[in-house]
Amino acid sequence: MKSRASYWLLLPYLRPHWRTILQAFICTLIFTLCWPLLAWIAGLLLGYLVQGNVLELAQTAAIVAGIFLVQKLAQYGQDAWMARPPYRSPSTSATGCTPTCKPSASATLRKPQREICPIG
Repeated sequence: MKSRASYWLLLPYLRPHWRTILQAFICTLIFTLCWPLLAWIAGLLLGYLVQGNVLELAQTAAIVAGIFLVQKLAQYGQDAWMARPPYRSPSTSATGCTPTCKPSASATLRKPQREICPIG
C-alpha cells in the first residue's frame, strides 16, 4: 500500500484551504499544550492543599480556571474552523440555484413513495 504517496496526492485539494487548516492546527496546538500545564498546576494545588495554604490554593485555582477558559476557547476554535463550510459563490444560494433560476429537482424535498414504518 502506498500510504505516503496517497497523502501527497491530497495536497492539491488541501492547498486552497491552507489558512483554515493552519488556524485549526494552531488551536489544536494551544488545546494540547494546556494539558501538561494543567497537570503541573494540579501537583501544585495538591501541595497547597496538604500544607493548608488557602490563599495560594485560591490563587492557583483562579489560574486553573483561566487556563481552562483558554483551552476550551481553543477547542471551540478548532471545531469551528474545521467544521466551516467551503466557500460558496455569492451567486448561488443554499438550494443550489442562481437568483434567476428555479430550484432543481434534487434541491427540493420530495415525499417518500412508501412509508418504511407506518403508524396505525
